[in-house]
Amino acid sequence: QNLEENEELAYLNAELMTLIRDVPLEVEFNELENTEINESEINNFLDALELNTLKKRLSDAVGFEVNEKEAKKTVRDSMLDLEYETCADETAALKEIEILAKGETISVAESSDQEGNLTGLAVADSEKCYWLNADVIQRPKVVAGLNKLFSSKGPGIAVHDGKKSYRHLSRRGIFLQNINLDVTLAQYLLEASDSSVPLSEILAKHTDLYFPSEIEKEGQLNFDSENDQLHESIVNAKAIAK
Repeated sequence: QNLEENEELAYLNAELMTLIRDVPLEVEFNELENTEINESEINNFLDALELNTLKKRLSDAVGFEVNEKEAKKTVRDSMLDLEYETCADETAALKEIEILAKGETISVAESSDQEGNLTGLAVADSEKCYWLNADVIQRPKVVAGLNKLFSSKGPGIAVHDGKKSYRHLSRRGIFLQNINLDVTLAQYLLEASDSSVPLSEILAKHTDLYFPSEIEKEGQLNFDSENDQLHESIVNAKAIAK
């Protein structure tokens, strides 16, 4: 019944699906063979578009030599520092929250232990970084202040892996409602082939800054150490702010 009702369309589909093998081509077969590859031009073109993954894949498939970009030299002045101010109590935390609320976009990086329990929160602007430990961020007035800071009434938030940050903070009643930038999503849009690039690599690639060596060497820190968790959170917040 369906064929009867759509008879004309069925004949048209059959006609369109017919392969035509006798199309006149004014090209000899040997002219279709691969000619010499201009490796320099290909490298420059793909570098300009920052298609690094595609460049590697084409290199494997076609066989041209990939020109690796010259590695940046790490100098002491280009290293992110670990300086921060501690909001040791409710009064200090509320004071800094009020100051941050009057500024521009702030970066947020939580700290958690191996079990995923929130151990602290680093909040930074373009000038300073503040640390709020687990005891401070569970105070009702601090939670209320952070929620106001992170709401649409605040200056906006920048994060790395916002989904993870939202999950950890929401368990404590803190909600990231006004995210202006998620570095993870931005990296994915620039290079969709890989969304799991570490923040340290993203920072080094797009700026002249680097993580401190003791933070960048993953797997060599004792992440059960509260100091290591704190320092990682601080440097993450500072990197996001850049």
